[in-house]
Amino acid sequence: MEKIHEYFKARYVPNNMAIVLAGDIDPDATMELIEKYFGGMEKQPIANPEMQKEEPITEPRIAQVSGSDAEFEFVGFRLDGAGSKDDLYLELMDGILSNGTAGLIDINLNQSQKVLRARSSVTVNEDYSMLMLSGNNRQGQSLEEVRNLLLEQVELAKNGEFEDWMIQAVVRKFKRDLMSQMEANWIRAYLMSDAFILNKDWQQTVTRYDRMAEITKEDFTACAQGKFGNNYVAVDKVIGEKDVHKVDKPQITQVPINRDTASSFFNEISEMEASRIQPQFVDYEKEITRGEIAGKVGLWHVNNDVNGLYEMYYVFDMGSEHDLTIPLAFKYLPYLGTEEMTPEQVQKEMFKIGLEFDVFSSGRRSYVIVSGLAENFEEGVKFFENLMNSVVSDQASYNEMVNGMLKERADKKLSKGQILFAGMGSYAKYGAKNPFNTLLSEDELRAIDPTSLTDKIKSLSNFEHKVLFYGPQEIAEVSKILEANHTIADSWTPMPEREEFNEIETTENKVLFAEYDMVQTELMMYHRGPSFDLSIAPESKIFGEYFGGGLSSIVFQEIRESRALAYSAYAGYTTPSRANDHHYVRGYIGTQANKLDDATSALLELMSELPRAEAQFEQSKLSAMKQIETNRTTGSSILRSYLNAQDKDMETDMNKVIYPKLESMTFDQLQTFFDNQIKDKTYTYVVIGKKSEMDMSALEKLGPVQELTLEE
Repeated sequence: MEKIHEYFKARYVPNNMAIVLAGDIDPDATMELIEKYFGGMEKQPIANPEMQKEEPITEPRIAQVSGSDAEFEFVGFRLDGAGSKDDLYLELMDGILSNGTAGLIDINLNQSQKVLRARSSVTVNEDYSMLMLSGNNRQGQSLEEVRNLLLEQVELAKNGEFEDWMIQAVVRKFKRDLMSQMEANWIRAYLMSDAFILNKDWQQTVTRYDRMAEITKEDFTACAQGKFGNNYVAVDKVIGEKDVHKVDKPQITQVPINRDTASSFFNEISEMEASRIQPQFVDYEKEITRGEIAGKVGLWHVNNDVNGLYEMYYVFDMGSEHDLTIPLAFKYLPYLGTEEMTPEQVQKEMFKIGLEFDVFSSGRRSYVIVSGLAENFEEGVKFFENLMNSVVSDQASYNEMVNGMLKERADKKLSKGQILFAGMGSYAKYGAKNPFNTLLSEDELRAIDPTSLTDKIKSLSNFEHKVLFYGPQEIAEVSKILEANHTIADSWTPMPEREEFNEIETTENKVLFAEYDMVQTELMMYHRGPSFDLSIAPESKIFGEYFGGGLSSIVFQEIRESRALAYSAYAGYTTPSRANDHHYVRGYIGTQANKLDDATSALLELMSELPRAEAQFEQSKLSAMKQIETNRTTGSSILRSYLNAQDKDMETDMNKVIYPKLESMTFDQLQTFFDNQIKDKTYTYVVIGKKSEMDMSALEKLGPVQELTLEE
């Protein structure tokens, strides 16, 4: 403790600190508080530690690590740190390599499907900065080949083998991304704290992209050629046995949880008066202006008075559960060109005009998302609508996409997160045939004529849909531009019939087990509750805070802190996204295989008898209320929030219903909720782990065990 106090006294001094605030604050009142609580601190000399200078990397260093997850390749270059010339040029190099649309990696590797996926990224620290390249290999492709392909893109950038307009386009994207990110308070706070921590001059920080825009292609290549050569480190992540040192299960003495006692320091903090923020609920009628395009397509509009950006969503109430080829067509779109433009030219033209698009399809809904600079809105709409109406198929690119999809499926079977939470979770809720494993087979994929997919893209606007818009343009202008450019059918094509996946009732205990080579064991438990019920939403929120959520929750304290039975544990009561879907009681344990029996018993004990701790309950109420008080739904989130509300057959902000009931809630009300919805329920347990390390008899105590293959 003496060393800790010495460090605190030496480092926690005002000339080594910054107070960073961003948000809706009263500057005068805030300064008074800062002066009151920090004004008395005395400045003193700071002795910064001397960091050892690393030896230069003069030749490639290749390392290999093994594990159960899918293979991938990392390549890293070490350069000078924050405030150096490398700092600015390195971010520009990252943008030229990988900007998500028209970077060298984007075009030459991702769109050309030479690797499964690849990207670059930058990390800047005070002493050094790093350019990281990463790539996943295709079926039969070596990691060495992935590495060489990544390094080839660096060579192209070094030699200036990119368009003359690329640097300015990259800078515009950086400015646009920053403009969008700055809508969030935490981003503004991060930028200021990052500048302080890395000793960046603030003027240099705010003019960063203006200075980057002054870099010429000649400047860039001269710098890059001096910095990027054989001075890299590469890591091959391969599939193989991990070198694990096993530790015998120790005897653990349970530590009593003294929830009814508190330290004098805690009491002092608790008794301090704190001003509360008034909650703000979204008034959808007020915030969203509704209109129509050509009298047929619904248009929801939210004004952006913050910056010069727009987001536009084409929303179709059909998805993979209506037609399995919808997500396939969406996945195919980025690889397509038109009669006039190659796929590469399409991506580059989009990047030049600052246009971005994304396509996404869930089970019941599909989205086409277009975004960019508001000043280029009309140009962007014209370009994108023309693309959607004139894409041409290419058999070779489709074949490669299918090969990539099959490799992605194989990689998912190596991901314990995909296996446990996505695959087994869907099996637990829906049974053997479920949304996760209802896929087009390899034979079905290979039999599809890619022209049928481009036809599907072209005919998409023939289905009923609506448009959600967030931007500076008025709704009349948006409607006029879309009416002139968006294809609208005279009559809507009927939606395909949806395949129903019914959530099965949890009438008995059972265990689903899948083998995976891992040291730990992970367990999820599911019990299907009633269909969406707004009346229990307040109790559900408090239950999550009090019982199963954060570090101060009952589950975490009892299972991890008191009994040391798990690395992680939680429990909760989920709220469905749609009115006809169900709530679920869920629990999770991540622990050693030899502790699973004890940990599961402890969790079930807690879920049969709710511990009563009034002070902790009151803190949970306060935490839940403060979350709502400080939450703000703004910008395009208003549109998505309203869409989510409508899915629950609601027209009001759900928090507006929940909040008034939280303050008056009693523990007895929570107890009633617990008794009705949580206590002594039957569960479907899903467990992943290494079978040779598992005590299968412990699983059999929970219920009949069904072993699942990864194909299932």
